Amino acid sequence: HMNTNSIGQKIRQYRNERNLSQDELSKLSGVAYNTIVKLEKLNRPANPTVGTLAQLARALQIPIQTLLSDEG
Repeated sequence: HMNTNSIGQKIRQYRNERNLSQDELSKLSGVAYNTIVKLEKLNRPANPTVGTLAQLARALQIPIQTLLSDEG
């Protein structure tokens, strides 16, 4: 089972480390801005598809396993 809250936290963390806004990450990844906002909102667990996560991971230049794993 994916912990979607930690996925959102990781996306925000890596996005901030790369000095990207949510809008910039949306353009880089091809993932809708609204999807990124929802993913990062801790009180609104989204249910991202693996395809969405793959696009975000590619844009953030991290392995998708980084987002999917519970540790880190």
